[in-house]
Order: sequence, then C-alpha cells, then structure tokens
Amino acid sequence: MPRMVYTNILKGALVESDYFRKLMQPNAVGKLGISPLVKVICALRQISHDIPSDLAEDMCDVSETTASLCLDEFCKAVESHFRAKYLQDPTDEDLIRTERQFARVGFPGCIGCVDCGGWEWKSCPKALQGVMIGKEGKPTLRMELICYLDMWIWAFQFGLPEGFNDLNILELSTFFNKILAGSFPTVKPSYTVSGIGIDWY
Repeated sequence: MPRMVYTNILKGALVESDYFRKLMQPNAVGKLGISPLVKVICALRQISHDIPSDLAEDMCDVSETTASLCLDEFCKAVESHFRAKYLQDPTDEDLIRTERQFARVGFPGCIGCVDCGGWEWKSCPKALQGVMIGKEGKPTLRMELICYLDMWIWAFQFGLPEGFNDLNILELSTFFNKILAGSFPTVKPSYTVSGIGIDWY
C-alpha cells in the first residue's frame, strides 16, 4: 500500500475514533498500551490477509480481543470518515463527465461498467460451505462492481453465494433497482448511434 494512502487512512481513523486517538497510556503495571499505528496495521492485516482475529495475535503481537476490537473500530472509522467522498452516488456533473468519456471511446450514453465476479473464501465456516461452493468446488463469494473509466468505484455489492449467476446478482442489485424505479440517474443523456437518436431509458 502506498504510504500516502496509508497515512490518509490513519488520519481518518484518528479523526473519527476515540479508540485510535488514545495515546499509549501505561497500564497498572506501567506497561505502555498499543499505539494507533499498530492498531491500524492490525486491522489492515486482518482485512488484506483474510485472517481471523486469533491469528492476528501472532502477526501484530496483540491479544485476540484487541485484534477483533481494532478491526471493528477501524471499519466504523473508515466508513464514517470516507463515506461522504467515496461512498456516494455520482452527482449530475459526474454522470455528464463520465458519459462524455465513454462517448469518446465509442460508447455514447454509457455511464459505467458493471461486472460480476467471484472471490474465493478460504476461511469459510463449515456451516456455510454448502451454499458457498460453486462450479469451482471451493467456497466463493460473488460480487457486483460498477466503475468509471478512471476506476472510480461507485457501486459495490459483496457477499452473495457462488450459486448466484450474473442475472441473479443484477436482480438483487440495489443500483439496478434504483434505475428500474426511475430514481437514478437524475441526468438521462440522449445520444446518437448510427444516426439514430436514443434517449437513455
């Protein structure tokens, strides 16, 4: 992870969470507590390596309870701090800009790329393996992703069973339900294909 990205995440966690703001305070026997840096690293390692809290104990030299708390507080802090910028629907200006970008590369009227894929779940609990095992024979989670040409991801759905195909996932998609309900997009571009004018939806 680039240092700048990590620094921004650390700053966001420090702003949003008292748990991360607590400085290393000595306990009853005079031993210093865990620094915010270690807490964030512990949470990131659990996420990036897909490991449970009890294994993070060895990697980060913290207890299982602390590792679990680090992950929980980290997720809350990141969502709270970055939601306004990164977890929002695109604005009208974003949609117009994106439609123009796609029009330049030969896809007029397009406002994003959608893809559904699978992610192997190595630590899937035994109780869920029957539902999560698909054609590959391994527990897998399905995801739906929608992004712009500049790789700005603005719709993401994760955690569906491997038994779901792309059509099932799109039927459950909150994004496509908003389109069908007519509440998105707010700007509906019109475009021309082979000399024929077409209105978006």
